[in-house]
Amino acid sequence: MTQIDINTGTRVYDYTYDCQNRLKKAKEDGTIVAKYYYDYAGRRVTKEAGGVRTRYCYDGDQVIAEYENGVLWCYRIDFPVCSRVRNFTTADYNPTRGIFLPLRV
Repeated sequence: MTQIDINTGTRVYDYTYDCQNRLKKAKEDGTIVAKYYYDYAGRRVTKEAGGVRTRYCYDGDQVIAEYENGVLWCYRIDFPVCSRVRNFTTADYNPTRGIFLPLRV
């Protein structure tokens, strides 16, 4: 683990990294403000910050969805732009068009 302390004069920031140089924890004035978790491939799969847990879903190395506070945020990928689409409870990824479509249940 690597730890870096930064003193701005009014606040002290402390960042902790794992052995693969990935950010694991951030502190502000000694209080943990964020934690990060990674999968076997080095992709961030969970972020905990501000009392909110965000989970990330991937297609290869591309984030295709985020789940936080009971809301699934799906990404619409219109190369080269990636926009966030809100309020899907489930989604169907169309790889030929690179977009998410709501499932019809």
